[in-house]
Amino acid sequence: MHRPPPISVTVPRADWQWRVICCLWGVGVLASVAFVQQQTTTWPRVLLPLSCLLVGAVAWRAWKNTLTGRLQWDGQCWYWTHFDGLPVRELSILLDFQRLLLVKLVSQQGDVTWLWLQAAQMDRHWLALRRALVDGARSPPIQEEKPGVV
Repeated sequence: MHRPPPISVTVPRADWQWRVICCLWGVGVLASVAFVQQQTTTWPRVLLPLSCLLVGAVAWRAWKNTLTGRLQWDGQCWYWTHFDGLPVRELSILLDFQRLLLVKLVSQQGDVTWLWLQAAQMDRHWLALRRALVDGARSPPIQEEKPGVV
């Protein structure tokens, strides 16, 4: 059986995720403005706009701190930048929308990383990446050698 050829792609932050955050934040701001207009007491007029700003800042920071790096398939194993050069122990495709994938990576130490991969950000390599991901997800995970077991 043939395996997909090696591929290496840079995984940026998901720009669609930022657009969704902005839209939801905008809806929240509009709803809070409408609510504040109806209030006669002072505390909702102050607390609601401040909470909207806080939620927006937390969402922006969470998006800004999402991991970016390099995902590499060498023909046998997957490698992720933040796994210290060790191969990925387990790769799972959790959501597949054809042009958008949610992939779960598990390191040898058990660290879990979730990646949103989208075709728009890696269009030149998208089909090759999808083939390697599907094949890599079907491949058995790397088994750790246990001493004394033949």
